[in-house]
Amino acid sequence: MKYWPLFLFLTVMVLIPVPDYAPLADSNTCVTCHTDDSKLKALVKPPQIGGEGEG
Repeated sequence: MKYWPLFLFLTVMVLIPVPDYAPLADSNTCVTCHTDDSKLKALVKPPQIGGEGEG
């Protein structure tokens, strides 16, 4: 069998479970930060509205 190393590698990759990295991604992910309303509001200073309106 010419491709036995590839077959062996793929078999091992399927049979060995991948470690769960979800606990590591709880606090420092883009999704966590970009979906938190309080963090987004703290980062953006709204413009001052007053005086004459535009248009």
